[in-house]
Amino acid sequence: ILYASAEEYKSRKKFRNRLAVKENPQSYIMNCRHKNGDKFKAKTTEISIKTGDGDIVGYMALIKDISIQMEYEQRLLHSQQILEKTFASLREAVLIIDYDTDMIMDCNPCTESMFGWKKNEIVDKSRMIVHVDQEQFLYFKSELLKQIKKKGFLELDNFRLKRKDGSVFPTSHCVMPIEDEDGAHIAWVSVIRDITKQWEYEKKLKQRTFDLTEKVKELRCLYKIGNLTQDTDNDLNEILKELVQMIPISWSEPDKTSARVIYEGE
Repeated sequence: ILYASAEEYKSRKKFRNRLAVKENPQSYIMNCRHKNGDKFKAKTTEISIKTGDGDIVGYMALIKDISIQMEYEQRLLHSQQILEKTFASLREAVLIIDYDTDMIMDCNPCTESMFGWKKNEIVDKSRMIVHVDQEQFLYFKSELLKQIKKKGFLELDNFRLKRKDGSVFPTSHCVMPIEDEDGAHIAWVSVIRDITKQWEYEKKLKQRTFDLTEKVKELRCLYKIGNLTQDTDNDLNEILKELVQMIPISWSEPDKTSARVIYEGE
């Protein structure tokens, strides 16, 4: 009457046959049934009751409804699977770092492609493995502790890290501490973004801006020269003097530029 089906009852009988040779209580999960017919998961712990001669005269069973517990466990497992998939699909490198030892505890697949290290090569290694040198590592750690104290997390742009092949590349960072139930820091979550393409774009943009600025200076100089030469009242010597003053301003480094006009040997 307690079991959800005849198959469950047969399984219980097989269990009891095994229980006959056991001295300690044994547990198993089974499907039970309420009086109204609803089924539920239960954890049953049984022990055989024996006479002084060792003959089994009965069984004592403790049945606990674990349907809610199992539902929570399923939800927790589902959440864990989603987190693992999210962790694996991130396009930024993510390092989980031990708070006390600075050892890398875990990393996502993007870390492998970004740095060139396989997961088994980088896990259980110091995070120094991805830093350019000791000086840069100490600077990063100093900034980390300073910003954690100030605002609870680290944001750092235009830093540099090192790949397995030794090449150095620009990065941006976001680091946050992981706390236990008592609020003590136990690990770091470090999110790293490779900003090489952004850096190259900004470099090209700066160069383009510089080129345009220089072109504007050249055009302004030509415009002033045109106005100067169109004024027929100006003496030629005065025009030449003005030209000598105008030309350096149109160059990229006026303070390092000078001009000289030679006219009729003078």
